[in-house]
Amino acid sequence: MENMKIAEYYTPKDNDTVVCLDFLDKHSLVFAGYTFFVLDDEQAYTDILDKIQNDNKQKHLTMDDVCKTVQNYVLDYFGVGTINPNAYIKNYKLASDRNEYVTLSSLKNTRISQCIERSTFAHDIFKLLNINCALVSSNINFDGQEELHSFNVLNIKDEYYIFDLICSKVTNNKQLPSPIMCKLPKEVGKQIFEQKLLQDFKTQNVEFTTQSGYKHKIRYDFIKTKTLENTL
Repeated sequence: MENMKIAEYYTPKDNDTVVCLDFLDKHSLVFAGYTFFVLDDEQAYTDILDKIQNDNKQKHLTMDDVCKTVQNYVLDYFGVGTINPNAYIKNYKLASDRNEYVTLSSLKNTRISQCIERSTFAHDIFKLLNINCALVSSNINFDGQEELHSFNVLNIKDEYYIFDLICSKVTNNKQLPSPIMCKLPKEVGKQIFEQKLLQDFKTQNVEFTTQSGYKHKIRYDFIKTKTLENTL
C-alpha cells in the first residue's frame, strides 16, 4: 500500500505498558499481534460522527451517552455475537502469508474482532470527537488469568477513566455493561497521558456482568516504563 506509516503503537514486550495518543488515520498500520491491520473505512467515521451530532440535536448528550453510543457502534460494526478466535487467527495468518494487511473494513460484520481492533477504532472515534483518549496496552487479570489486553483511557474534566470494550454484544435487547470500567487516580492518569509510568499500579478488582448474567472480575495492571519507543 502506498503512503503507509507504522503507527506508534505495538503489542507490548516484557510486560511493558504501551500508550498511544496519536490519531490513527487511514494511512496507519497497527500491529495486532499476528500482522498489521489498516484503518481504512472513512465512511464508518462519518457515520458515527453524524449519529452523535444528530442525537445531540434531539437531546443533549452526556459523556455517558457518548460512551454508550461509541460502545454500541463499535460492537455493531464488527458484528454481534461471540468472538470466533479460530477465524480471527486464520484471517491474520492468511494475510501474513500473502504479505498483505488486514483492513478495518474487511472485519466488518465478521464477529472476529478482538481488543486491539475495538480499542483502536474507539480511540479514533474519540479523537474525532475531540475527547482526550489514550490507547493503552497492558497486563490484566481476567477472572484469575493473566493476559495482555488493549483498552482506552479517557481524560474528561481532569478525571481519568478506563473505557473498555471487553464485552461481546449478542442479539438480544438486554443492556450492555457500561464501557466505563473504573476511575484511575489522577497521578496514574497523568503519567499515562505523559506516556511515562513512574511506578507500577494495579487497580482493585472491577466487576461487570454480561448480558447473559455471568459476572467477570478484571484487574488492570500498569507496568512502569522509562520510554515507550516503537520496538518493531
